[in-house]
Formats: sequence, C-alpha cells, structure tokens
Amino acid sequence: MRFLLVTSLRKELVKVWVCQETSSAGSLLPPVDIASIASAIRQKHHDVKIADLRCYKDPLKEYHKELEVFKPEYIVLNISTTSANYDYEIIANTPDDIKSICFGTHAQSVSHECFEKGVDYILIGDPEAAVLNLIENNMNGGSSQGVLTYDSRRKEPCYWEDLDSMPFPSLDLLTLHKYYAPYIKRGNPFTLLLGSRGCHYSCTYCLYPVFFGNKSRLRSVGNIVAEIKEDYERYGIREFYFLDATFNITKKRVESFCNELLSHNLQISWSCNMRVSPISIEMLRLMKKAGCNRIFYGVEDQDLLEDTGKKTTKELTVDAFRRTKEAGISTVAFTMLFPRQDVDENEYKRNMLLVLDMLEADAFQCNIAIPFPGTEMHDKLVESGGMSTDWNLYDPHGEKLPYKSNGNLMKIRKGIYRGFLISHPIRALKILTNMNMKSLRSAVITFLKNNL
Repeated sequence: MRFLLVTSLRKELVKVWVCQETSSAGSLLPPVDIASIASAIRQKHHDVKIADLRCYKDPLKEYHKELEVFKPEYIVLNISTTSANYDYEIIANTPDDIKSICFGTHAQSVSHECFEKGVDYILIGDPEAAVLNLIENNMNGGSSQGVLTYDSRRKEPCYWEDLDSMPFPSLDLLTLHKYYAPYIKRGNPFTLLLGSRGCHYSCTYCLYPVFFGNKSRLRSVGNIVAEIKEDYERYGIREFYFLDATFNITKKRVESFCNELLSHNLQISWSCNMRVSPISIEMLRLMKKAGCNRIFYGVEDQDLLEDTGKKTTKELTVDAFRRTKEAGISTVAFTMLFPRQDVDENEYKRNMLLVLDMLEADAFQCNIAIPFPGTEMHDKLVESGGMSTDWNLYDPHGEKLPYKSNGNLMKIRKGIYRGFLISHPIRALKILTNMNMKSLRSAVITFLKNNL
C-alpha cells in the first residue's frame, strides 16, 4: 500500500504534535510527527512519502501533483484546531478513491465534524500505534483499536506500550535544510524530540494530556540518546529541541540523561521546555555541560496560577530564572493572557511587564490563552455560551478571539511588546541579533504589521 503524509497549506503555521499557532517568531519546523508515523508504516513494509506542502508557493497544485505521481491509496494528516479549515481544504481536494487517515487534538475532540468533512479514519492515542492496528486489521477501522470511523465513534485511545520499541522518525523523508527556527544557526539541520508522552499535570488550557493521556510515559535515557546519536551521525544534526511538556519530570531523570549524553562525547546543542520545579543549580550546571543552551519556561499569568491549575508559585518561578541564569543557560519566558471578569488593560499590561522585569529572561513570547477543544478551559467557556466555532479564531498569535473578553487582550499584548522594547532596547536588540535571518525577517514583518 502507498501512504502519502501531508502537512499544512500555510507556511506560517506551526503544526507538529500538539503545537498549533502561526509563528510570530518566524520558524518552519520539521514535521517530525508525521515522520514518526511514517516509520511505523514502514515497519509493515509499505510505501511512504512525505509532502511538506508549506514549502511551495502553490501548495494545492503541488498536492495534486503528488497524488498524480505517487498515486497513494491513503493520505495521513494532522488536523489541529488552528489549521482545521485549511486541513479540510486538503480533504476536499482528495479524490474519493483515496482514503484519509487523520490524527491530532482537533480530530479526536471534534470527530463528528471531521467525518462530515470527509475524513475516513481518526487515530486516537499514539497515532503510530493506532495506524499499525489499522494496517494489521487490513484497514478495517471498525475492528481496529484506537481508530474511529463514521460508524464506530466510541473507542478508547491506543498507546504504544514500550516507547523504547518505537522506531525513530524517518527524517530521510524530509529535506532538512529547508527548516529554520529563531535560534538555529542558518543552514544548520535540526530536529525535534519527544523524550516522553503524556502529562500528569492538569493545567486547564493544555493539550498534552488531551492527546497523549494524563499519565507520563517515559522513554529510557539510553533510547533518547540513541536517537540523538543516529541523527548526529546519519543526518549531521547538531541542534535539538525537546517538545516534551515537562522535560524535568524528575531531577534524577534529567541528570541521568545528561550523564548518558556526556558519555558519548557528542558536540551538540539542545533546548527544552521545563516547569520551574523541580530544579537545582547542580542539575542546571550539568545540563549546561551536556550542551543545553536554552530553556523555555511556562510563566503564563502569575496572578492566575491557582485558577489555571499550574500548581506552582511566583517565588519558584523567579528562583528558576535566577538559577538558570547563574548556570549560564539562556531563558525564554512563555507568558499568557487570560480572559478575566474585570480587566484594567493598563494595569494588566504593567503587571506582566513587571513580571518580565523581575525574571530578566533572555527572550519572551506573549500568547493569548486559546481554549482548544478537549481542554477544561474550552468546556467551561462552552457551558457559559461564549465560544465561537470559527476555527480561524483559534490562534494564540491571532488578532481576534473565539470568545468574548471584557478587556482587549490583543491591545494588551501589543502594549507588552512595545513596553518591553521601549524599556529594554538593548535586550530587545540582543534578542533580534541572535536570530537567524529568515526568522528575523519574519519576526520584524509580523511586529510591524501588528503594531504600526
């Protein structure tokens, strides 16, 4: 059988695993989610091809060309909420004799809509495990665990039991030099990694437990390093970014990973997402020694930590940034604006800028909270009757919201960026000069478009 795995139609849209947003910082990330699914399909000795439609001026024309030349029997597509309307356009342009296999948080949370748009199969849980079940059952979705069909919509997710036995993503199907991110040196190939799946935390806005489950499932550190070593030797990759929701599930695990990585003497750089606890200066220094050059911390809104289920404190957040700086690792603060009952726009802006001043992060990103289907935040807003189903509004970097807000959150976000630029011009210039040229150009154009 022949499987064609496709990406989004929009170049500026980031869509990999649960990530879904337009890239204000300017990035084109390798679609390692479908590359991982490709490896699972290859295990069954079927033909697989990846068509990254984002890399073409006329993506639909390229899609039809791929259909004509490769003649797939199935297409595989990640349907995210942010990209849903564009993903449905791909489905609409797929001939009826080609079956569509979809996965992603939107596909599993709004399955009825996806089937109405022409989707044939929806993979729930780990898509690699579900697609193998589908293949092993001769593409009979009704009898396949972790696969929803139009006539069989009530099933439990299917997870890959031993993550160490999962094949590494098929990066050979990607043209790696095409991808870029703000802090990746120009022309350097890089990739994204998942060292774990699932998350046992219960943040009301987060999609990780929606997609991968609310239990943390871990790969062994040896297996993670084996993937890094293969990417290093086979593809010449020297820079890696862990997409795990929480890289520091335990300090012991982080330290074990760093020691394993150091034992192979690989000259690489890597970054990760971490919670502000648990950490220690010893752990951070070991991470630095092992090649960690940047940590992304979720700061969100420090006044709403209890309401959003973050389970941390402002003191821990400040301490984490201080210790990370002391260890010589750059920090990026992910802040988030939430709808509130009573909002003083100027006060909200000032409070967020005060937090950024206090943290002294090397860079920051200000998102607006988007209640994606499947999250607790979404369910609560639906109950209150204040949610739109126009999926084009579901973008953390968009200029409109899918819900009503007493305060203009877009105006507050612009004020935060302007305030930071005015108060810290040297730090802002340093952030920009550290970006590669493609990302810098995109970031400047986006900033000027949104603020002038």
